[in-house]
Amino acid sequence: MEIDKRFVFSGSAVGAAAHFFHLDNVPVDHVVPTIGSSTIPIVGGHTHHKVGPQTHSTDHPRTRTLLSVEQAETIASGKEDSPGKYSTEISATVNGLSVLEKFHTELIVMHQTSTRDEDAPESSIKTAGCKIEGLRLGNVSVKVELDEEPFATYGTKRELNAFYAAQSDAWRRENSWRFHTPPEAKSITEYHGRFFCTLVKNIELSGTDGGNIEKEWYTIKWDGFGRIFLGELIISDKDRKVTMVRLKMGSSGGGKGSAGGGETNSGTAP
Repeated sequence: MEIDKRFVFSGSAVGAAAHFFHLDNVPVDHVVPTIGSSTIPIVGGHTHHKVGPQTHSTDHPRTRTLLSVEQAETIASGKEDSPGKYSTEISATVNGLSVLEKFHTELIVMHQTSTRDEDAPESSIKTAGCKIEGLRLGNVSVKVELDEEPFATYGTKRELNAFYAAQSDAWRRENSWRFHTPPEAKSITEYHGRFFCTLVKNIELSGTDGGNIEKEWYTIKWDGFGRIFLGELIISDKDRKVTMVRLKMGSSGGGKGSAGGGETNSGTAP
């Protein structure tokens, strides 16, 4: 019996989630279930998930709010636009996210599309329309400037690498950190077949917090909280993963979390 040749849709979007391993040096295993998630069925279709205010608190070892959101909404859809031409779209919007009563954002948006011709060797996946707004770390306000152009214009790993190689030496020296690539290299460095990039162009901090907050490229190190990663992209020949906010928490609350994430990867079978 022959395998039925068909287009296999794949795409997912996630609002926010977290997992705490210790609180005030007390070991815990506290999982905050995913708040807002959507997945495209393998045959295509549309999924929409919208949730209102949610608060996840604990009384052990003391009373505190671990994570809260005002609203999270995700969408994932896939369809055949015309014979042999397919598209997928994912998005996640998170309003009013707070973590450990320290980290706050007013708005996080992730948006990504994928198109594929039936006979094409790979999908064209483009990331555009993303936002991080109203980010506050204690008394410090954070302005995150994104530059989506390379990732909104060049939809394959090969195209993105060609774009990078075509830039001037001065441009690559200035922007190489956004592609996890040495400044002198003329192509994007691969890590196990993947590019690791960021949508972030610049981060500005304003306000005071005792000198405990430092920015480093697209990350922020905050003593007493941990490290915050912004606008991350992982790009392979077959898929593209986006995480607008990723938390690697330590100190009084240890664990990991994310907000505004998604992935697309579609192709034909067999």
